[in-house]
Amino acid sequence: MTYTIERAKNGTWQVIDLRTRETYGSDCSDIEEAQKRLSQAEADAAMKKMFCRAGSCSL
Repeated sequence: MTYTIERAKNGTWQVIDLRTRETYGSDCSDIEEAQKRLSQAEADAAMKKMFCRAGSCSL
């Protein structure tokens, strides 16, 4: 798992990269939206990893 969901200080939810502590996308108003974004972030990370292994790491 590369990302996690954390509560922001302003009460919204953020999807955070565990390695870099950068947010993925904008803040989410509810946990359900954040869970969907988390799934998308994990899918994007898996695709990038797959392309990098194939030698096309320009993503």
